[in-house]
Amino acid sequence: MITSEQHSAGSCLLYRGPKRHTAGTTVDRTRRAAMQRRFYSMSELAYEKARHRFPPGEPLLFDESYRLAHLPLVAPDHPDLIPSKAGTDYCMGRYPAARYGLVVPVSWRDLFASPVFLALDQALKDATFGAKLNRHINDQRLQNLHVTIAGGLAEAGIPASLRSITSVMEKAQFRYRLMGPLIGEKNLGRIYFPAVPQKIGDIDFFAELQAAVHRPQTGFYAMGYYHFAEELTPAEAQELSAIFREFQDAVIFEAETDRLGIIATNDDLTLSGRYVELRSF
Repeated sequence: MITSEQHSAGSCLLYRGPKRHTAGTTVDRTRRAAMQRRFYSMSELAYEKARHRFPPGEPLLFDESYRLAHLPLVAPDHPDLIPSKAGTDYCMGRYPAARYGLVVPVSWRDLFASPVFLALDQALKDATFGAKLNRHINDQRLQNLHVTIAGGLAEAGIPASLRSITSVMEKAQFRYRLMGPLIGEKNLGRIYFPAVPQKIGDIDFFAELQAAVHRPQTGFYAMGYYHFAEELTPAEAQELSAIFREFQDAVIFEAETDRLGIIATNDDLTLSGRYVELRSF
C-alpha cells in the first residue's frame, strides 16, 4: 500500500535541500513547519461513510443519479442512460439554468506532477477494465478541475457570499491535501479525489466556508475526475477495489488554499463551466 508518509518522503512537494543545511536555514524551517501541520483524517470527515464497499461477487452498476446527470455526457449512446426525469431540469446531462458553486481551483499541472497520481493513472489504464473509462472527458475538463466546497448557491446572493468567504479566509492561511481515490454510494460510476483541510485549532475551514455561504456542512469536499462509460463485472469491480486499497490513503498532493472561485455550469461535469468570480487570498 502506498501511504501518505511514503508519498511525502518521495514527492517533490517540499524541497529538502542538501544535508549541509543547518537547523537555522529557511529550508529546515520549512521542513519543520510541514512536519507540524495537522490535517483532518478521512474518518474524521464524511468519506468513510460515503465510500462504496465493493461487496464480493457483485458488479459495479451505475445508480440513477449517475445515469441521469453523468452518463449522457460520458456515453451518450448508452442504453441505460436517463435522458430526462420529471421534477428535474436535466436533458441529456445538461440543464438550461446555470448552477453556481464555491470551489477550490485545482491545477492540472499539480495533478500531473504527482508521482502518486501518475502511478494510480497507470494502474487504472493497465487494468482489465481500463477501456471502460472515458478518458476523453478528462481532457475536456482539465481547465476546470476543482474541489467542490458548496453547490447550490443563488446567483443573486453571490456578492454577499463573497463578503462572507473573504471574512473566513482572513482568519488564517491553511493548506489542504488531495487524497487517493474514492467511489461513493451516490454517482456510482464516478471516481473522486477527496480533499482534507489542514487543522488549525481544530477548525475545519472548508466547513466554515460552507456555513459562510449558508450551505449544509457536509464533511465532503472532493474533485470528480474519472468516469466509467460501462459498468463493471464482479471480477472487474474487485480489481478496482484492490487498486483503491493500494492508493486510497496516499496523498496525491498538498497545496495552499490561496484561491477560491464561484463557478457557473450547465452540467454536472462542468464541461460548460466558467468562473464568475475568482479570488486570491
